[in-house]
Amino acid sequence: MVKRVAFSAMMLGALSSVASGQGAVELEEVVVTSRRVEEKLQDVPVAITAFTAADLEKQAIRNVRDLASYTPNMTFTASETGRTVVPVIRGIGLIDGRGFDNAVGVFVDGIFVSGRATQNVGMLDLERVEVIKGPQSALYGRNTFSGAINYVTRPIGDELGAGAEITLGSDKLQRFSGNVSGPVTDWMSARLAVSYEDDNGTYRNAGPAGRGQGIGGGESKAVLLSLQFQPTDNLKINVGGQYNDDFGDNRALSVQPNNCGQLDPMAAANAQLVSGDFATPLYFCGEGRPLKGGFAEASPEAFGFDSESKRGTLSIEWTLAGVTITSDSAYTTATSYSQSDLDRTQLGDSGYGYLPLSTYVAAMSPTFICSGFVPAGPCSAAAGGATATLFNQIRPARFNTYFGANTLDQDYWSTELRFEGPSEGRLRWLGGAFYFRSKNDDQTLVGIDASEAVRTLGLPTSQIKFVLLDPGAIIPGLAPMGVALVLPPPAFPPNQIFRDGASQFSATYTPLVDVQRSLFGSLQFDFTDRLSGSAEVRYTKEKQDLNNVYDFYFGGRGRFTAESTFTDPRLTMRFKPNEDLTFYASAARGTRSGGLNALINDPAFITFDPEINDTFELGAKATLADGRMQLNASVFEIDWKDAQFRQTAPGSTTVGTLVTATLNVGKIKSTGAELALAAKLNDRFKVDFNVGYSDPKFANNTFAASLEPLCRAQLAAGATSTPQINAKCTARTIGTSTRTQPDISGKQLPRTSKVTAALGLEYSQPVFGDSNLVARLDTSYRSKQYADFINSNWAPARSISNLRVGLERENYDIVLWVENLADEDAPEQVSVNASTNLAGSLLYSAISILPTQRRYGLTGRYRF
Repeated sequence: MVKRVAFSAMMLGALSSVASGQGAVELEEVVVTSRRVEEKLQDVPVAITAFTAADLEKQAIRNVRDLASYTPNMTFTASETGRTVVPVIRGIGLIDGRGFDNAVGVFVDGIFVSGRATQNVGMLDLERVEVIKGPQSALYGRNTFSGAINYVTRPIGDELGAGAEITLGSDKLQRFSGNVSGPVTDWMSARLAVSYEDDNGTYRNAGPAGRGQGIGGGESKAVLLSLQFQPTDNLKINVGGQYNDDFGDNRALSVQPNNCGQLDPMAAANAQLVSGDFATPLYFCGEGRPLKGGFAEASPEAFGFDSESKRGTLSIEWTLAGVTITSDSAYTTATSYSQSDLDRTQLGDSGYGYLPLSTYVAAMSPTFICSGFVPAGPCSAAAGGATATLFNQIRPARFNTYFGANTLDQDYWSTELRFEGPSEGRLRWLGGAFYFRSKNDDQTLVGIDASEAVRTLGLPTSQIKFVLLDPGAIIPGLAPMGVALVLPPPAFPPNQIFRDGASQFSATYTPLVDVQRSLFGSLQFDFTDRLSGSAEVRYTKEKQDLNNVYDFYFGGRGRFTAESTFTDPRLTMRFKPNEDLTFYASAARGTRSGGLNALINDPAFITFDPEINDTFELGAKATLADGRMQLNASVFEIDWKDAQFRQTAPGSTTVGTLVTATLNVGKIKSTGAELALAAKLNDRFKVDFNVGYSDPKFANNTFAASLEPLCRAQLAAGATSTPQINAKCTARTIGTSTRTQPDISGKQLPRTSKVTAALGLEYSQPVFGDSNLVARLDTSYRSKQYADFINSNWAPARSISNLRVGLERENYDIVLWVENLADEDAPEQVSVNASTNLAGSLLYSAISILPTQRRYGLTGRYRF
């Protein structure tokens, strides 16, 4: 990284030295709609990073991950499957990554896109993307807690036009997109855009099953149709429809072996753990390591996600007596299914065993038959009357385990009605109402592939007895392969969880209906020609309804509701000493919805409240050097209250049972700054640079209750710190019980980076008459990200460079490109998971999610 910074500094110096005396041109003026009205980017008293259509092409920005790479103080994480995305702005995102809605709202043409599984929309046929920082709840509404991303699609032209783009790259990468638009009649026009991508991934399966198959790729298809009707001069109607079909292969993962922490055999919490758990470390400490060689392990039967979404929109704009009335509505339906490789290995978890159920039952004592779920220890001869012969008939096995979250019938409707007064005059106003309704039926799926046992024994799974083996507890002469354990509660019935193949069954079902209504308004007033102010406010009422929740732990449940109301204001002052300079100050509140814990069997923990953040910001925007340079800067402070994250639920203190609930238990403070520079040094050289700093930390007296089992599994009574692990375990009185939990006061939030930076250098040289040779180098940097609450493991700092060199003409471009030029192999992120095996053993695992390796290709574009 140091070498790259030094190289970049030298390049900046060289570019500056040739700037004088050249025929420079101005930077493109960008118009945004971040405050629901059209304004020049440099005049808006809000921190915004905007990307034009040209920027999206030249920087190869195709999704939210790419946006984050080039936006100061924005990072991006995703689930291990890649199915759900978590954009993080200024260190504010989802703390535990399991919420339904993100803290950053996503909008297409100002219309809200709901659900994390559908928010990673592709960059199809876009005119502009606006990343708006800080709470936008006052005007944008639903869960724009730390910011908003607004995609603006291309307008339909007055003349017939079309374009196409094709990309061929290494690892069998293929991309195609095309569009056509123009008038159909005097009062109607249309635009059609399509895209297709097939990616084999840059990693290969290590085998033995599926050896050489691609990992990390996928296939996607999208169609967008827009119709515009203008029957009169003052009435415009837009009707749109979009269809997406996406399949994501396994992401390339690397399991980090645990290297710290040790279970305490004397602790009561560990009384029933298998002996092998005492022989290996409990936790992973340190930096997530890259995977060398380009080979990863994954079951070929697993995949990240398979999703389909359909979206229809209706926008009406009617100008009447100086007032513009706008209605924006959308209906979306989406399904998303995943089958992830839960054990994250080719061949599956070891430690299983099986034998015919009839053999097992016949050999056991009539008074103690271990064919059911009993809280017993090993089914030894003494306990159940079994013989060495029985144990020697148990066949050891490795079984692949699959897990999936299936969102069925995710339907939502949103509509917004706005009234906007005249844009001229000292007083400008805007007001409206918003309605949102979503219905989400989520299922959690699980299954263990026991097809090996079915093939070997020639019996269905219902006629097979599955057991766990403890290979560390050998009983000479009795159990040479290890002690066999029954499956204690709350394991699932063997004839369901053990499957003949990779299929899964439904473990939980969570139907949620969410209805939100709000009123909002904005006033802007010019006190003088240079000083203006604005006041915005939104009042929201929300109701959530859970009905007929079912899971295998607690069975069927009744109906639960949660209601909340909240008010989100924003005050802004703007001072413009001249047309090229803007200073502003703002104070804004953002609210992220509360909700219901669908799977908690305790009425006291059914609901949790909304979380709020108050953000205070000072900023400046300057246009310099006769329009050739733009310099924007801001500083901010964030006070985040009632933060939502997972806590150990009462009644879940049984060994290995990690039932948790989302509660409002945290306070977080964050301060930071960002700087963005764009300069056109002359008609050939352009430079873009930005840097962001944010420092989100948990406030005093904050505890990671979800890591309570980590303390409990290691510590005897009275201990206050864990061996080898950076955890300060503290005894707390909660209700009538004493709990020992890690104190995380002052710790950095997981999955956040303190520093982000990006540098872009672009050179253009006329050649062959009407053509231009264009070269662009983009480098993005992100500092390390902690993976856990106690800051004991992390993804290292990483930087990615992309190079593009091409020939541009009026009607076509041909571009050669290399992505990840230096072949950076630092993991994108590290995730730490706590779970139990079927014997109730406490398990922690750290997973490194690997980056896309270096790849190259050719892109051609044609337009008329």
